[in-house]
Amino acid sequence: MEGKLKVASILDTHSIAISTKNYNGKLSEGNVVKIVGKRVKIKNPDDGEIIGIHTLYKDTLEITEIHPNYVVAKKYEKEQLAFPIMSKKTLGELNTSTSPDLPNFNINVGDEVELV
Repeated sequence: MEGKLKVASILDTHSIAISTKNYNGKLSEGNVVKIVGKRVKIKNPDDGEIIGIHTLYKDTLEITEIHPNYVVAKKYEKEQLAFPIMSKKTLGELNTSTSPDLPNFNINVGDEVELV
């Protein structure tokens, strides 16, 4: 069984470290990851049968550094430039426990991470 990726440390307001110690998958710089917020069971209202599971995500980040037992991922926001096909990436703020505007959807150490 492949280990799960998890938030190991919040490095600053833009980046986190993700533990890869028990993860057997391949990760590369530029990979996109999502921080799992909550998994919601979707039930058929007629018979109560679970017909799916919907995942709500806290944030989307990009892997920027690869280390032996962890990777660093950063939050980027794309800014559309005047010319339609051009855009640039700028660092964005993470929703961490210090963010007062999202008290129930903050990124915390131990949160599960999924490779997109």
